[in-house]
Amino acid sequence: MLWRMIETPNLPAPAIRAVGLDLDGTLFDRAGAFRRLMAAWLGEAEAGAAMAEIERRDGAGHAPRELFFGWLADAFPSLGAGGDALWQRFQREFPAAIEPDPFAAFVVGQWRKRGVPVGILTNGSAAFQRAKLAAAGLGQVVGDTPFLASGSLGCAKPDPRAFAALSRALGVPAAEILFAGDDWQVDVCGALAAGMQACWVATAGGPDAGAAAAARIDCLRVRHVSEIAALF
Repeated sequence: MLWRMIETPNLPAPAIRAVGLDLDGTLFDRAGAFRRLMAAWLGEAEAGAAMAEIERRDGAGHAPRELFFGWLADAFPSLGAGGDALWQRFQREFPAAIEPDPFAAFVVGQWRKRGVPVGILTNGSAAFQRAKLAAAGLGQVVGDTPFLASGSLGCAKPDPRAFAALSRALGVPAAEILFAGDDWQVDVCGALAAGMQACWVATAGGPDAGAAAAARIDCLRVRHVSEIAALF
């Protein structure tokens, strides 16, 4: 289901010529992969009992990594490692917990076949984010699509400079790019502040769930990125 959240009248938006995409939580189920890895580390019973607090502390991956993994090491001494070591372990093992989303892969592939410029803008180190991309079954699908990671850019979403870098990489003015992501503040508000159009991929239980309901703003809202295909 594709719909607009409109509470105030706006002028017609420019035509959409390109699509920008977040990675975690948008092109694959980051929450599911995180829960699977925590269960593998702690055991199903212990992870299940503590998952709500673990996820709150993790902040869908946005909490500072040194703080989250430092807390995790202190809270679960059975892991037998300090925060830095757990963060390194997480980067090695997290991609294997990712389950590919064939619908996301299909729609990205279709856009590319139709000549729609597509780019990915993601927060994190380039190596870690590319490992996730490959694990999500998207490595060959995206091909030479612009792939921008904050670790290489020197700035991260929601910094307007990150979105400007995506606009340059796509060769399309910001106003003619639709950026889709699951995080209301980082992806949607960041894209709008940078002059792009925005789509909130409001997955169940995703970050900032319910934030848009209280916001007076004009943006697309979908449950899955594949729903945007109707625009092209």
